[in-house]
Amino acid sequence: MKKARETMDRQYKMFHLLPRYPRGITVKELHETLAAEGYEVSRRTIERDLKASLLPISNEQDDMSGSQKWFWTDSDKIFDLPQMSPETALTLLMARDHLQPLLPGSLLKLLTPYTNRAAEVLSATKLKSWSKKVRVIDGALELKAPAVSPTVRDVVFEALRDDLQFEATYKGRNHDEPREYVINPLGLAVVQGVNYLICTLWNYDDPLHLALHRMSKPALTKQKARRPANFNLSAYLDDQKPFRYLCSDKTLKLKLRFYGDAGEHLYERELAPNQTIKRLPDSSLEVRAEIGDTSALRWWLQGFGDLVEVIQPASLRKEFAETAQKLQQLYSQ
Repeated sequence: MKKARETMDRQYKMFHLLPRYPRGITVKELHETLAAEGYEVSRRTIERDLKASLLPISNEQDDMSGSQKWFWTDSDKIFDLPQMSPETALTLLMARDHLQPLLPGSLLKLLTPYTNRAAEVLSATKLKSWSKKVRVIDGALELKAPAVSPTVRDVVFEALRDDLQFEATYKGRNHDEPREYVINPLGLAVVQGVNYLICTLWNYDDPLHLALHRMSKPALTKQKARRPANFNLSAYLDDQKPFRYLCSDKTLKLKLRFYGDAGEHLYERELAPNQTIKRLPDSSLEVRAEIGDTSALRWWLQGFGDLVEVIQPASLRKEFAETAQKLQQLYSQ
């Protein structure tokens, strides 16, 4: 009985070491891994177990090494022990839906058997309709995301994964004709549905961002991508704020006055950690905060129309006054 249990335990471990096609693993690699984990078994026994199995596994000769590589066949089914739980299935499906813009197409294809299995597991549970009962809503105006060429997406994701340079043509918003670039990928950011590649060009070290939907004719190279020393994607996005469009490197000491109910949400959603709110005798709200000088701040304030007044700084108040005058002239025509 003990020997049978040990055999089942070893086989269970062995089957879980098998990757899904097109990847594969040799008997030698299986033997080394099992031995490292304390399983005493010969290569011949491993090969016999693989050939005798009724599970959907197969093998083929590797063109490079000449060895036989074993793998789970590329089918819509997966063999899962222990059984996938409904909670795991729901998490996997919702993660796929929300993370799809950030995952390479090749990886999404490999995940398909698992998401299919997750859908099967959920179909017989009370959680099967959960995704229809919840939704994440962006408060901004919903604009249709521009289409990205599948070829562009595949090359960009492969270059980013393998740290390789690639060549592509790119038509900037203010360019009449596309231009050819050698691109060093550093990271990917999805901003309101638009995919941006954070990168450098040629031998330059200054990061910039390129919209994938403006890119065409991508071609992967074998050249390793150049990466600025100590570059960190999160630090770059947090410090440089490239998608908030800095107007200057100054920190603005804001003093705003909100009328009606326009500023009530700031009690729950702070403009900045140092924010203060004071209710004035006329029921308007005086909001003070220190915040970066960005175009995003201006767009947000302009969205309130005449329900917000910029009191300080004087330079920003003057800017809004000039904008108001231009609007008055525009609408009086």
